[in-house]
Amino acid sequence: MRLLFFLLLLFSTAEAGEIVDTITVSRSVLPDVYVVPLTVKVRALSEESVLKVLGTVDTYLRELKLPYDGGNYVVRERREWNPVKKRYVFEGFEGSAYYVFKLKEVSRQSEILKALKRAKEQVDFRYSVSSPHWEISKLLRQQVTAVLKKEILIKAKSEAGDFGKLLGKSCSVEFVGFQPRRLPFPIVKSAVRAESIAPEPPKREREITLRAEVKFKCR
Repeated sequence: MRLLFFLLLLFSTAEAGEIVDTITVSRSVLPDVYVVPLTVKVRALSEESVLKVLGTVDTYLRELKLPYDGGNYVVRERREWNPVKKRYVFEGFEGSAYYVFKLKEVSRQSEILKALKRAKEQVDFRYSVSSPHWEISKLLRQQVTAVLKKEILIKAKSEAGDFGKLLGKSCSVEFVGFQPRRLPFPIVKSAVRAESIAPEPPKREREITLRAEVKFKCR
C-alpha cells in the first residue's frame, strides 16, 4: 500500500511537470575539541579589590596560552536582607568572569586547574568547571558538510534518472535546498577542584546529518 501510494503521488506530481523529494544523508565523526567552561567568582568590600582578584586570575589563565572564548567579567554591589533593620544592607561587591577553553587533548585541562591553584595562593576566589564535553569544531563540521552536500547531489542526479525511466520522460534536478540539522551535545554534569583528578568524559562518535529538499522537472 505504501509503495502504491508513493507511485500514485509520483505520477500525479509528475503530470504537473514537477517532483519534490527530501534526501537525507549523514556521517559519524569523532569530536575534535574538548570544551571546558570555567566560572570564577569573588567577593570583596570594594570594587577595586574585586577587579584586582579577577585580573590576577586572568593573568594566570592567559599565561597558559590555551585557546579560549570569553574572559568577560561582571562586577556588582552585593546587598543582603537584614531581618533586624528590615531592609537590604550593603555588604560589598561581587564579581565573576566566564571562560570557555577549547582544547585538543583532555589532559591539558590539568594545566588550567594548576594555574587556578597557583592563583589561589595569591588571592581569594571561588571557581567551578561545569559540564566539560567533546564538541565538533566549526572547521570539521564544514569539511564533513561539504562531503555530505556532494553525496546529496549525486543521489539527486541518480533519482532524476530513476524518475525519468519510471515515467518515460526526461527528468532533471531544478533546485536543491540544503537544511543542516545539528544534534545537541550530551551534557555531563560535573564540577572539579584543583586538588582532585579531573574526570575524563569519553570521546564518542557523533552524527552530522544534512537534509535537502530537491525539486525535479520532468518533460
